[in-house]
Parts: sequence; C-alpha cells; structure tokens
Amino acid sequence: MPYTVTWYDDEKTIIRFDIHGASNWDGFSVATDQACEMIDSVPHRVDIIFDDHIGMPQGNPFPQLRKSMKSFNERKNLVLSITVAHSRMSLLVESLVDITKRFSSMNAKETHYVDTFEKALDIIAQHRAEADE
Repeated sequence: MPYTVTWYDDEKTIIRFDIHGASNWDGFSVATDQACEMIDSVPHRVDIIFDDHIGMPQGNPFPQLRKSMKSFNERKNLVLSITVAHSRMSLLVESLVDITKRFSSMNAKETHYVDTFEKALDIIAQHRAEADE
C-alpha cells in the first residue's frame, strides 16, 4: 500500500502520513480521509507530517491538492502541515501546493518543507514551545 497513516506518538498529537511505493490520487484521497478522521477523533492540537519517499502521483495534481487542502483546513485543531521530501521533488511539490493555495483563495494551514523527519519534529517542538509562551 503506497500510503500509511498512523499516529506518531501515544498522545495522538502528530500524524505520520507515509508515502511510498506506487502512489495514485485515489489512494491519496482515501489516506487524506483517514487522516481527517484521526484528527476529528481528538479534541486537542494535531500536526501532520507527510513523509514523502517518491513524489506526486501521475496526473493533474490541482484538483486533488485543492480537495485535500480544503479537508485539512476544515480541521480547526490541525495546526502544522510539514512535508519531508527525500528528493528534488520537494521543490515541485512546494511549488504546486503554493500555486493551489493562490488559485483556490483558501487560507491553508501553516506549511513547511524539510528534508528529514527529524527536522519536521524540531519544527513542531519549536512551534509548540512558542505557543506555550
């Protein structure tokens, strides 16, 4: 299965959305719905880390990105969305998400792009520490 969506921590505050293998937009949509259900299952802050090992599926990304951004934006307790890209595809992904945000006139969640999972965790820790001040 190209998408695995799990809680990273026992407190259910970070979702790990792993992308690996032969991905497709239908699978991405199902995994997005699963992540949204997980976010809805808790009353507290949740952050999500997309750990992308392969890049985007083939086909037009804009309808799917718009749909997933809308779904995530509806979750009031979702705060950060961080993509870990293990290749040069991260620049393309970042550009496509930025274009989708601009043309959909949506206020997307705060997003970050990093090259390691550890950096994603550091951003979350720093953001949470600043929020507690």
